[in-house]
Formats: sequence, C-alpha cells, structure tokens
Amino acid sequence: MLPGILPLAPTFRGDRFDRGGAKGSDDGFHTTCLAGAKTIPAYLVFLATCYLLIGRVDYRLGILGGLAARLAAALVIFLGSRVMGLSS
Repeated sequence: MLPGILPLAPTFRGDRFDRGGAKGSDDGFHTTCLAGAKTIPAYLVFLATCYLLIGRVDYRLGILGGLAARLAAALVIFLGSRVMGLSS
C-alpha cells in the first residue's frame, strides 16, 4: 500500500515549491501550485486505467497502459489550457 500513498506526500515535492517561492514574488509560487494541481487529474487517470486493466492483462501491460493514458491526459490538460488561454 505504501507505493500508492507516497505520491500523495507533499514533502517529496517540497523542493519544487521552495524553488517556485524563492524567486521573490508570489507569481512563481502560484505558478508552481497551479502546475501541481494540473497533474492530479492525469494521476487519477493513471490509477483508474491501471485498476481497470489489472486482471485483464499482465500487470506490466496494465502499468504501461496507465502510463500511456496519463500521458494522453497530461497532454490534454496542459495543451488544452494553452489553447483556451488559461495558462499563466
């Protein structure tokens, strides 16, 4: 269960937030927080895909399918926000 919980721990991403806030303005920290929030849906797509594929295919193919789905979701999220003018 531990490998599933570790990505949720903010201490593993603390250095990125520190770098974003150390730029001297709030904009860097805001940008870092928004970028981190955009990754949550892609991670949920990964988990859901793995959950649905395990038992139907070999676990390695399930993980590979989850990674492919996560990449597709991340591209939709990040490129879609640029197209819609929502990126900062």
